[in-house]
Amino acid sequence: AAAAAAATAAAAAAAERAPFAVFPESADLRPGQAQQFRVSFRPSRDNRYYSHQLECFAYVKSMRSFRLVTEENFTPPWTCAVWAHGHTFGAGAEAFMPKCTFSSRGSRLMFPPTVRGDCSYQTLTLTNEGDTAVSFEFPSKRAAAAAAAAPASPFSCFPSKGVVAPKSFALVTFRFDAEDTSLRREPLVCALNGSATNALTLHVQAQGHVPRVRVAADNSFVFKPTCVGAVTVRDVELRNLSRISILYEWAIPERLAATLGGSPHAGLL
Repeated sequence: AAAAAAATAAAAAAAERAPFAVFPESADLRPGQAQQFRVSFRPSRDNRYYSHQLECFAYVKSMRSFRLVTEENFTPPWTCAVWAHGHTFGAGAEAFMPKCTFSSRGSRLMFPPTVRGDCSYQTLTLTNEGDTAVSFEFPSKRAAAAAAAAPASPFSCFPSKGVVAPKSFALVTFRFDAEDTSLRREPLVCALNGSATNALTLHVQAQGHVPRVRVAADNSFVFKPTCVGAVTVRDVELRNLSRISILYEWAIPERLAATLGGSPHAGLL
């Protein structure tokens, strides 16, 4: 009886650590072949949310033998990941009232000035102040925009769905793609426990920028008349008029390289 109880406890502990299982655990794929894997959900507790990331590691089959591998032809393995979500709430059952907050002040997220054509990131903590696990989900606006043939949202986040353990927190990274220089404002809704009534709204704002530099007062300057063989030096102010950092470099025509020069030749503003 003691052995059976110990085995049951060990099985429960294993299911608690890994509620999702994948079958088969490994497979060989020939060129152009596909393989189906079955994911099973084996929860150990009622009225609870589960969320785990499943990782699949792939490698060239010949890499398994050191006799076939050299430093010249070694190919390191790569990985792909998929999130698995599940819960054990019965049909029609209401989840617990969530008590979650974002780490941003006033539910606002401001992205720093971003170079047009580039992207920027911001990370927030989603804190669960309650005694029960809470699931969260950011509905995909890109999929809705594609279905409605509307411009896609420049904002996205990772992970877009997950579970926050009791008295714990989760890190959510937000991304802004600066496709143009217009000011973008959007509300991002985070549904808690699968209910729109229990939701947090995060107001995000971002803008793309292009570099703008002014040389002297009106982007031009002149040297005073100088005798042949003499040197004239003039200080010129180079001002960054944009809200992004700029790397500059003086491009002097080749025909003037022996006559005209600037110092410093390049720098950061």
